[in-house]
Amino acid sequence: MKLERAEAIIGYHPQKPQEFYLWEALQVAGSGHTRIVGRPAYDGNKRLAIVGDTAMALALARPWYKKDETLGLSSCRHYISHVLTAKGDWDSQRQRLLSNNNLARVARESGLVECLVVNPRNPVQASTKLAAALVEAIVGAVWIDSDESIDAVRQVMETLRLITLVSLLSIPCI
Repeated sequence: MKLERAEAIIGYHPQKPQEFYLWEALQVAGSGHTRIVGRPAYDGNKRLAIVGDTAMALALARPWYKKDETLGLSSCRHYISHVLTAKGDWDSQRQRLLSNNNLARVARESGLVECLVVNPRNPVQASTKLAAALVEAIVGAVWIDSDESIDAVRQVMETLRLITLVSLLSIPCI
C-alpha cells in the first residue's frame, strides 16, 4: 500500500520492480528490514539518500551548464551567461533547492512522509532530516532503477515540484 502510494505521488513506476529500490527508499533505520533482495538495509534508506543527493545535484547542474541550448533562452543568453557563471551562484542555487528544509517541505506537502516504513513498536516522528532523507532516497532509487537516467530523476523532481524552469533560473531577463 505505501509503495503504491509513493509511486503515485512521484509519478514513477519502477522498471525493475523485483529489485525493490523504491521500497528500500521508504525504510527508516530500525524498520525491521535488514536486507532487501540481498542488499543490506540495516541503516534504512541512508545509502540511497546519498545516491539521490548526488543525482539531484547532477539534475540541476546539467541545465545550468547547458543553459543556452537546454532552456532555450536566446533572448537573454548574454545576461544569463554573465550572471550564472560564478560558482557562488551555482552553490547558492543548489543549497536553496536541495536544503534539508526544502526537501522536508516537499516530503510533507506531497504526502511522502506517510509512506515511510517504520518499526511499529517504535514509531518515529518525521523530523526535517528524516523527511529530507526520504526525498533523497526516493530520487536515488529512481536513479538506480532507471539505469542512471537523469531525465527520470528530473521528471520525479518536477512531479514533486522540487524544481521548475523558474527555480532553475530565478533571475529576470532584461
